[in-house]
Amino acid sequence: MGVKLSIGTWAYLFGKYADNPITMEEVARRLGELGFDGLSLGGFKPHGHPDLYPGRKDRKRLVKLFKSHGLKINSYAADFWDYPFATGGEQIARKYEEAVDRSLEMCADCGISMMRVDTVTQTPFPKDFEYNRVWDSVVEMFKKVTEKAKKAGILIVWEFEPGYIFNKPSEIVKMVKDVGDDNFKLQTDTCHVQMCAVQGARQYGQKEVLKGGQLEFFEMVK
Repeated sequence: MGVKLSIGTWAYLFGKYADNPITMEEVARRLGELGFDGLSLGGFKPHGHPDLYPGRKDRKRLVKLFKSHGLKINSYAADFWDYPFATGGEQIARKYEEAVDRSLEMCADCGISMMRVDTVTQTPFPKDFEYNRVWDSVVEMFKKVTEKAKKAGILIVWEFEPGYIFNKPSEIVKMVKDVGDDNFKLQTDTCHVQMCAVQGARQYGQKEVLKGGQLEFFEMVK
C-alpha cells in the first residue's frame, strides 16, 4: 500500500481565505482534480461543523460528496477553540465535553477513525498561572476524551503547538505518559516541532530547546 496524500480542509478557511472561505464542494472538486487521496476534515464553520451537518443523513451526504471525487476522510479536526477547559472554569469544561461528544458522533457517522485535540488555552501565560493544577486538569480531560473515543472506535491524537500550553519537548513526552493510553497518540506538524523543540517559542518559564533539533525530538517521542 503506497503513500497516501491528504490535506487539511482548514487550509481553505483561515489566513488569506478567512474573509471568503472556499466552499466544501469546491474543495472536494479541486482536491480530486489535483489527485489527492483524501483529506483531514476541519470541523470549523463553514466546513465540517456538527451544526451544519446535524443528522446522520446530512453527514452521509458529506461523505458521499468527497467519495464522488475519489477522496476519503482520514481524520477530523474538531472545533474546540471556544472552550479552553483547563483555564476557563467548570462551565467551560462542561461545554468542552459536550463539544467532544458531538464531534465523536460526527466522526462515527462519517466513518472517521481519528480525531485531533489540543490543549486549547493559548500562551503566553499570566504570572499567577497554576501550573500543576492546570497540568492535572488537562491530563484528566484527555483521559476522559480518550476513553469516550475508545468506546466509539476512534483514535485521539494530540497536536501540540507552540501557541498552546505545554509545548516543551519534555512536557509533550510527559503528557503522553501521564495520559497513559494506547488510544492517545501524538500528531506532529514539523513546523510545530521546529518552533517547540528548536526555537522554544512561547514556552512558560525557562526555555527548553534540543541541541539535536527535530531529529532529537523524534527520537524522544519514538
